[in-house]
Amino acid sequence: MASGPDLTIISATRHEADNVETLLKRVSAALEPTGISWRLLFVDDSDDNTPAVISSLADRYPVEMLHRPAGHRGGGLSGALTLAIRSVDTPVYAVIDADLQHPPELLPDLVQPILAGEADVVAGSRYVEGGSASGLTGTYRRLVSRGSILVVQV
Repeated sequence: MASGPDLTIISATRHEADNVETLLKRVSAALEPTGISWRLLFVDDSDDNTPAVISSLADRYPVEMLHRPAGHRGGGLSGALTLAIRSVDTPVYAVIDADLQHPPELLPDLVQPILAGEADVVAGSRYVEGGSASGLTGTYRRLVSRGSILVVQV
C-alpha cells in the first residue's frame, strides 16, 4: 500500500494569484533537502484567477485545492482553515499565509519535532528572537496582534 505525504501545508487564499507560485517554489526549496514528503492544500475564496493559477501548477508541485465559491465562504478565514483541517489525512499539518508573511524556509524546523515524536504542537511567532512584526501593516493589525497576545497571557 502506497503511503501519502508526511505533511500537509494549508494555505487559505483570496486573490493571491501573484503569490501562489512563489510560495510553492519556496516551500519546495525548503522541504526538498529534508526528505519530508509534503503537499500544499489551498483553500481558496477568490473571485479572480487564483484558482486557475493554482490548477496550472499542479503538474509541477504537489498541490491540491478546495475552492469555496461566493455564497459558500462561511466563517471567513477560520471557516476555510476548519474545512481544510477536516480534510487532512496526513500525520502532520501546518498553516501558512499565502501572502508570504510566514517564511516557508522555517517549515523544516517547525515540523521536525512533531515528525520525530518530540512534540505534539509547534507554533511560530513573530515575537520570538529573530521574528519580525514588519508584515503587520497598519495600526489596526498591530493593535489586534498585540491584543491577541494580551488575551492568551491572561
